[in-house]
Amino acid sequence: MNLKRNSLIYLIGEVISRLIPFIMMPYLTRVLGTDGFGQVSLYLAWGSLFVICISYMQESCIVRYTFYYGKRSLHFLLMTGRIYSIVITIFFLIFSLIIKNEFFFFVVLYAFTSYLLKVELILRQALNQVFSYIAIQLTFSLSVSIFTIGLLELFGYTAELRVFAIIISNIISYFLAIIFFKSPIKLSRKPSFRISKLMLFYILSFASPLLINSACSFIKGQFDRIFIADLFTIEELGVYTAAFQLSSVVLLLVLAMSRTLEPYLYQRIKNNQVSFVKLLKFSIYFIPVVVIISILVEFIPEKLYLILLGDSYIGIKGFILPFVLSFSLLGIYTLFSIYLSYFGKTILIMKSNIVSALIYFICLFLFSKIGIEYIAFSTLISNLVLLVISGYYSYLISIRAII
Repeated sequence: MNLKRNSLIYLIGEVISRLIPFIMMPYLTRVLGTDGFGQVSLYLAWGSLFVICISYMQESCIVRYTFYYGKRSLHFLLMTGRIYSIVITIFFLIFSLIIKNEFFFFVVLYAFTSYLLKVELILRQALNQVFSYIAIQLTFSLSVSIFTIGLLELFGYTAELRVFAIIISNIISYFLAIIFFKSPIKLSRKPSFRISKLMLFYILSFASPLLINSACSFIKGQFDRIFIADLFTIEELGVYTAAFQLSSVVLLLVLAMSRTLEPYLYQRIKNNQVSFVKLLKFSIYFIPVVVIISILVEFIPEKLYLILLGDSYIGIKGFILPFVLSFSLLGIYTLFSIYLSYFGKTILIMKSNIVSALIYFICLFLFSKIGIEYIAFSTLISNLVLLVISGYYSYLISIRAII
């Protein structure tokens, strides 16, 4: 199966699997209300931070290792990564029991189970096992919807049950992936402490700059919810989060495009079929699409959002447009990020994200003094800065490659 066909199947599968939870949104916003919806967002925001700590960006290591070295010793990379993540998770869980913090305990469980499922998905993507990848994605999306409705209707409409439904779905999808979609990697040689040590060094050396990159992404993508919960009411956070979720249909497409394009672009760059100039041209062609989407979003009346989500989400429209623009810019940034990652320039990606995160922090602080409705512009400004810097770094790398 060729790369173009694989990429198209990936894209379709990603969109379908991610639209299933999106369709659930009107149900969740109504049964949980702005208060419960805001609490769920806090769980997931903290969970995203712990996913970074537990996974240590192993998914990026798996993709790059596969394209550079193939399947040889890939099993040791996976095994070493899992041991690291299990040790870290046990430490966090014990700590949560010692301090008797139920919120922390749920967050760690969510993060660890999300990591397990993510590795299974990334592994199949790296090896171009398209249909297994999509089947696992759909299994998770359907199960999380079923368990969410079941638990909420049987035991009450609480944020904890929504998070518990996600944890159960992660576990079920992970085990089904192992049982029905057997691991494509077989042990080629006996376990070796020396090889495992090398794999740990590979993870730490390659992923460390990306870890900072992910931390910056967390700051820009999730920290605002923690910040808002401290300065404003949980109900206002619920409205803000609902706007983010609605706008994230654009982000879902961007993420789907990113996962779809990563193996495709890696192969094309390797064969000298994709250059910085081609990426730049594609980026310019993408700008009119962003403008058209923004105009369409601006013309949607707020009444339509209230019909969809419920009358308690008044003021939601003010957040939608800046979020849509922010996520659209990430679509262009993804191209340059993949380009830099292929050449192993993770430090440059890290620098881009650090500068962007600093800009975000400054804007977040300043805009919060004016009003919550302006906070979404912090993401827009920081993503624009990120795009410009990463594009400039990609240009420099392309010049050096030619020389």
